[in-house]
Amino acid sequence: MGGLAYAELTPRGRAFVDRLIATADQQEGAGVCPVASLADASVWADCVRGGGLASFGYMRALHYVNTPIHEAAPTGLFCADGNCVTGAIRKAEAVLANPAASDLTRLLALKQLAHFVEDVHQPLHVGENSDKGGNDVQITTFPGGRARNLHSLWDGDLVAAAVGPNRERIAEVRDLMRAHAAAWRGQSIEHWALESFQISKTYAYPDLASPPTANQGAANGGQISPAYVEGAEPIVREQLAKAAVRLAEAINRAASQA
Repeated sequence: MGGLAYAELTPRGRAFVDRLIATADQQEGAGVCPVASLADASVWADCVRGGGLASFGYMRALHYVNTPIHEAAPTGLFCADGNCVTGAIRKAEAVLANPAASDLTRLLALKQLAHFVEDVHQPLHVGENSDKGGNDVQITTFPGGRARNLHSLWDGDLVAAAVGPNRERIAEVRDLMRAHAAAWRGQSIEHWALESFQISKTYAYPDLASPPTANQGAANGGQISPAYVEGAEPIVREQLAKAAVRLAEAINRAASQA
């Protein structure tokens, strides 16, 4: 997603990103989780979580905002204290746009922004059913897939299916970006989260072979069918396209303050 967003940056936005990334080897954990591009930045937060870098442990709660799918869609802020993915995006945007902050500080904000914008567009980082965003919903994956729970299915296997094993369908994501970018810009972070919430509520859970009941928690969702994957693919491509457009918009806005 970071590579798609980079292509959407203005010349000033690209220069801004390149300037910040040029300092990446000075930041803690650079040897474990190197960042040489915006694409690297978009996966950095998962890398440091898996790499055991304790100083970044505070970010664990920032990858998601648990929103029960059996309730009506929330209004206003998803988490009043800001300690969730929507709050993290807002904070990272503010730091990235602050010309008084050092480039290293702004690089950290860029890496957070790139990843958390990606996360908020993954439906199971928003909608949940007392099951840790689908982590406690066991599944039997489709042929060629590796996920064993619903969250991992949407984080990995469905993304791979949507773009193709050799990324041969990434052009379809770019086509969506060109066709709809203007409509997708200018919307609030909460709007992005609501879109993901609705996907969880109307597709990710109810279209399982064995949909869990409200607040069931740990469950077995059954076999993931070819029809489920086929239905999810256009959803995932659109979410990737939206994330790239919106990340580029945020970076371009911050770069205008550089």
